Amino acid sequence: MGEVEKAHKLVAERKLQKAEPALLAKLLISGSLNNLAKAHSCCFNHDKSDTLFELALNVGMGFTTTAAITNARATEQLSQLGIPRVASHNAATLFTPDIGFFLQSSINYFAENASIQLALAEHFQQAEQYNNAIVHWQQVSALLDKNTPQPYYDRLKEAYKLGKGFPQGTVEQESLTGDIDKHKLLSDIHARLKPEFYFEIGVQTGKSLALAKCEAIGVDPMPLLSTPLGPNAKVITSSSDAFFSNQSDFLLQKKLDLVFIDGMHLFEYALRDFINVEHFSHSKTIIIVDDIYPGHHDQASRNRCTKAWTGDVWKLHAVLKKYRPDLVIKTIDAYPTGLMLITGLNSENTVLNDNYSQIIDDFVRDIPVPPAYINRIDAVSGMKLDFAEILS
Repeated sequence: MGEVEKAHKLVAERKLQKAEPALLAKLLISGSLNNLAKAHSCCFNHDKSDTLFELALNVGMGFTTTAAITNARATEQLSQLGIPRVASHNAATLFTPDIGFFLQSSINYFAENASIQLALAEHFQQAEQYNNAIVHWQQVSALLDKNTPQPYYDRLKEAYKLGKGFPQGTVEQESLTGDIDKHKLLSDIHARLKPEFYFEIGVQTGKSLALAKCEAIGVDPMPLLSTPLGPNAKVITSSSDAFFSNQSDFLLQKKLDLVFIDGMHLFEYALRDFINVEHFSHSKTIIIVDDIYPGHHDQASRNRCTKAWTGDVWKLHAVLKKYRPDLVIKTIDAYPTGLMLITGLNSENTVLNDNYSQIIDDFVRDIPVPPAYINRIDAVSGMKLDFAEILS
């Protein structure tokens, strides 16, 4: 009857009479048969399980049981294991849990768990819900940081290709401004600076890399090239972190003249990219960082929810102003999401690297983007940029 403790107490307290040892022996044998029956159910040997349940009852009770009693006993015993009762004449019911529902429920409690984010990303990828997959693949990258394996970027690239564009937000959410197109401005900078060695993080279609007329290297873990590149340009399929760990000393043997950073739209990635690139700079190198000005606070979210997405790259500007007052920084009112131009670099400076952990603790969280960045308060007109001043 399920009153196990009471049964134990009765057996323990009583001195067995002449007939009772035989009864106890039968109960123990019955229990063993009962456990064997449950074991066979776990292995889907349902017919064998039913036979053993029936035998267990027959031994224990001393007479032949009915099918109804055997069925009731089997149902009760299997329920203890969480196994549904499957009669011998019925086929097992296929259990198809809503994995996405359970994973999304768990994310409320384990949002910082990379394994849960990875499972959700792959779930949505296989369900062909590519926009949801993109969000979670990017969360995986944020959580695994510089340790993100290349295959995860490959899956993110596939999601971007198959998703055919992130869903459009409202007109206000997708607001973009600027007095000069960024590619026009980059082209002007190439023409004025005449770099001999150009380096780019975040190649995507190749539109900006194609502007280089000199030796050029672009690094991207998921390039989607659609623009013809110059004969001296090469693309390295790699995350920037992996590139600087494994390939930079070999491929960047010359100092960089002009650099464009447009990689993962997360602050910590942009910070590491700047630190790594400055190490290969000289006193006249110019670094340009994209996505410094979100057009709406939703565009600046670390979790993408709009087609136009800058992420929290704006924080790099705030960090450089605080930790590197020696740099010359101009933020430019370029379309669509602004540019930050940086000169006065010092390849020997280690301030950012030395304070990296503290900077991450202070900035890698959802800090509301200040209105000054959305309204481009300190932006310099891209149409009126004083190249002579910059180059001097």
